[in-house]
Amino acid sequence: MPERGENIPYFLVALVVINELRKRLAHGVQLSWSLPPETLLLAAMPILLPAALVAGLLAVLARSRLRGRGGEGALHAYVLTPRDSRSKAEVDVTLIHQVLEATGLEGHLIQRLGSSGPSAPILAVAEPGEEGAISAKAALSALRSVLGRELEVVDMGRRTWPDLLRYRRKRGTPPTAKLKLRLPSSEVDHPSPAVLLGYDAGRRPVRLPVNLISKHVLLMGRTGSGKSTTAMALCERLWSDYGIPFLVLDHHNEYTGIVTRLGGSVVGASGGPSLNVFKGLASNPQGVNIYVEVLRDALNLTPSQTFIVHRCLSSALRVSPGEDPTLADLMDEVSEYRERSGPEMESKLALLRKLEPLVEGEGRAHLLVERFPSISELDRPTSILLGGVESDTVRDLLVHIILKRVYDGAKAWGLGTPLRQVVLVEEGERVLPTISDERGATVTDKMLGELRKFGVGMMIVTQAPHALSRSAMRNSAIKVIHALGSPRDFQILKPLLSPLRDGENDPASAIFTLRPGEAVVVVEGRPSPVRCAVVPPSVDATPITDRELAILAQLAPSFHTLE
Repeated sequence: MPERGENIPYFLVALVVINELRKRLAHGVQLSWSLPPETLLLAAMPILLPAALVAGLLAVLARSRLRGRGGEGALHAYVLTPRDSRSKAEVDVTLIHQVLEATGLEGHLIQRLGSSGPSAPILAVAEPGEEGAISAKAALSALRSVLGRELEVVDMGRRTWPDLLRYRRKRGTPPTAKLKLRLPSSEVDHPSPAVLLGYDAGRRPVRLPVNLISKHVLLMGRTGSGKSTTAMALCERLWSDYGIPFLVLDHHNEYTGIVTRLGGSVVGASGGPSLNVFKGLASNPQGVNIYVEVLRDALNLTPSQTFIVHRCLSSALRVSPGEDPTLADLMDEVSEYRERSGPEMESKLALLRKLEPLVEGEGRAHLLVERFPSISELDRPTSILLGGVESDTVRDLLVHIILKRVYDGAKAWGLGTPLRQVVLVEEGERVLPTISDERGATVTDKMLGELRKFGVGMMIVTQAPHALSRSAMRNSAIKVIHALGSPRDFQILKPLLSPLRDGENDPASAIFTLRPGEAVVVVEGRPSPVRCAVVPPSVDATPITDRELAILAQLAPSFHTLE
């Protein structure tokens, strides 16, 4: 497969040259209408001859290149026309290149300039050898898949060059003035900002576009498959290459090494993070509903318990106006709540049993007193140490509240903000679980769908994709699949796994034979997955010890630790 730079649409360049010539001649006639025709012709010769030579040479070159691939008749042609003549559409040349690369073909875009405007673009594809017809069918299927929303891809069948050069826009075809060709940039390997993930079997780089990372990344695989190394590598390159900070909800305190070596900081170095769950509620009483939803999901409350929490939290706000309530205040209100039936009494008692661990022992240490940095301070690599929190319930509630604060902070950045921060969440199946009740979606599902609009990309790490929310699966533009540990996981991911780009037709075989550090990557907009070996981070990612962290905190407390 030739380099992208060799796939320049020569006829398109010729069209641009001729069109520029038309503009200049029209401008000359407008200014010099009183001159005799022979004078105008002589004046136009310095423009006309070079333009004609350039257009002719480019056309001959494109023709000879494609003829050399399969002879005069070995061309397959596709016409690209907008489905809706009332809206503007674009043909992404880069995307077409990726489709052709995936199907092992080479082609050129042709657009003829007629008296009524440009014709619909034609993609002329050289069919290599006897397998050309099969490759052409694969290309047609892939093109319709990736371009079919806005464009109609019409198969013209096998054509010769004279056929294509004589092609006219048929009567009734939607006008193509609204069909814009978006050409690739001068950067050959990746036309937009992207971070390196690894290399495929052909030693070609596999990069992930930064604009898709803002639409979230799923990192999946069994223990020891390389998920954490992949997450560290991506976070390091986002920070080093583009200055995009990352925030790690570090369940096992394994990111302290890479964070501190990249000049970042840790939260909770002395005993773990501490925050008041309801901070800011007094200044925004309308936020009661979202806090109730967070407690519902983190504590797995029943509808009756959720109702009681809503009533009691609203009451706690009225008791001390202007002051943020705490979980202890909520528990006091629940204790005094007057139940109206036997079932409601049972719900109240069960709710108290769920709240008690949150205000005693570990809960008291982590969920009552506010010693947490503001989200605006997390402007460099940061690890929030959760490894010392033994209670799953306390840790889950900490994660939910931190994500809510990230969401609240991101909303201030405004809609349409490009990627500004990455949040790495481990044990994603606990934070974004599959649910089967009437809720339909958890509050974290809803935040996941909204965060992409405000410039926050989530990296969700899970070793149990089958237990992960289907919404999280749908709302992630990039999926990095390491070796799986369960057939149930493969069944969930099977619809994503078409035959791989390098011809491996059995996705199951590929998934279950991946070595540590290898992955199959599915990227939104790309026609097929690709298997690659992940390049580990360039800095030492070994976690630092508590003693080393204490020394760093003593040397530079305001830099290495945030409390």
